[in-house]
Amino acid sequence: METTNLIPHFNLPAMREAAEITANQRLRAITLSAPWLRDLDDLVFEIAQQPGSPKAKLNRFRKLADKIGNAVSPHSACKSCSHCCYIAVTIPHIEAQAIGVVVGRKPAKGNLRIGGDHQETIDKNFRTPCPFLKRGRCSIYAERPIACRVHFNLAQDDYFCDPAVPPSESFVANVNLTVLHAAMNMAFMDGEWGDIRDFFPRSS
Repeated sequence: METTNLIPHFNLPAMREAAEITANQRLRAITLSAPWLRDLDDLVFEIAQQPGSPKAKLNRFRKLADKIGNAVSPHSACKSCSHCCYIAVTIPHIEAQAIGVVVGRKPAKGNLRIGGDHQETIDKNFRTPCPFLKRGRCSIYAERPIACRVHFNLAQDDYFCDPAVPPSESFVANVNLTVLHAAMNMAFMDGEWGDIRDFFPRSS
């Protein structure tokens, strides 16, 4: 898709306001159905501080991500689209290795550092399909990255998820999981990081 195909937004402020209202309602419902999320900070740092290999830590983070996903998913607008497969997905090398085992392909080197400015990579990969998107579906769903496992849209529909919407005008409301991503950065800070497209570039 070319940038000339971007969606015009004649009623953007009103649409964003409606998305925020719906998201806040759903966040309240999520908190009521999963009160343990109030203690998410403690759960995350407990996992991060547990001893073990990088692989063991990754498995613990995955289990927590799936628990979060099970709590959030019933309240999400996410059903069967693949819009989020056209945005940047930053992962640690240990996660790329796990994917590589499943697909029988050794991941390339990562090119990002923790704490660096990744905006260029985010912009570069916007509207670029994930290499594992096949016929509109994730071909590694059981092995998908944690970033994908916890990416949800709590608005009323998938309007702002559409990659035809410029990032500067997009508004995809999600549960605040900054603490989870920060803990993963700390746990895997000694390894390479990169976008999933960098680890697994499409064959030319």
